[in-house]
Amino acid sequence: MLLRKGDPDRICVHHSAVSPGADNIFDLKKRLAQYEITHSKKSWAEETKTGGEYGYSYLAYHIAVAKDGHEMITQNDKYILYHAGDNARGKDSFNLHGIAVLLDGNYETEIPTPYQKEALARIIARFERQYKVNVIVRGHKQTSLTATACPGVNIGTHENGFLKEAIARANEIIKNGETDEPLNAPSAPIDDETEELRKKVEELSRNMGMLEGQNAELAKRLSEKEAIITQIQMDSQKWQKEAKSANDNLGKVLEEKGELEKTIASLERKISKLTEELAEMEKEKNANWQLYKKALEGQIDKQTSIQLIEILFNRFYTKIKSLLKKEQSGGEK
Repeated sequence: MLLRKGDPDRICVHHSAVSPGADNIFDLKKRLAQYEITHSKKSWAEETKTGGEYGYSYLAYHIAVAKDGHEMITQNDKYILYHAGDNARGKDSFNLHGIAVLLDGNYETEIPTPYQKEALARIIARFERQYKVNVIVRGHKQTSLTATACPGVNIGTHENGFLKEAIARANEIIKNGETDEPLNAPSAPIDDETEELRKKVEELSRNMGMLEGQNAELAKRLSEKEAIITQIQMDSQKWQKEAKSANDNLGKVLEEKGELEKTIASLERKISKLTEELAEMEKEKNANWQLYKKALEGQIDKQTSIQLIEILFNRFYTKIKSLLKKEQSGGEK
């Protein structure tokens, strides 16, 4: 249990983020019973547990307001509740020096009612009169040290929209000496036309929320497709580089192949020439062998065998010299 030192001087406005908001006091009581259970499970629940004078020991709001303007006191102003997320602000903390007012509903998509505006204005005026302060009024997202959407875009801030208008109405109540009693039975109901317009605006807001969700999904899909296209383009560039490299390598291979074919053709010509020369030598050898055989058989009578052998040797030597000379002459070219 945490008790406040001194009187509060500020109000933090919240929404429940539960849609649709409680229409009346009976629905509001049911909702608050659920919120009590939820808040009892917070990590700081036992630290901020109150005396439960109004039936709630863990609920982190001092006042709750239904859509028809009915309000319920849920915690005594003397208790410090953790609702604004700003203990670290010290003397400027809405947790330590303020009270929490809940407007039941989800005001990211719903539109707060004129009754809720009047009820909030009376709470602000009552607060100023009771504690004799120039109360500071802010939405939760303006106080929290961590990001939050509470109390919703359709509540606005003290500088624009619903909240600014509620503050201005509170100033009128104080200036004109009007009542700040709880709006638990509206004595001057809002005309039907205004209420019908409010309902239409609320419906349009819900539809816009749906469209925003669809747009977000489409944007996500588009982003995924763009990522795929980018990857394909990167792969295509990679493949083009690889293809160019392969073509360059192919050109070199073909060039080397052409040089090799020229070398092979040159070698084939040399082999062919040598083959022809070997054939001529084989013929010459056979002819010489025939002469040699005849000499041995005594068919050559004017020359001795030794002389014949010398003739054959000279012929063979002359032929070898001729071949060597031709080969040397071909190499010099």
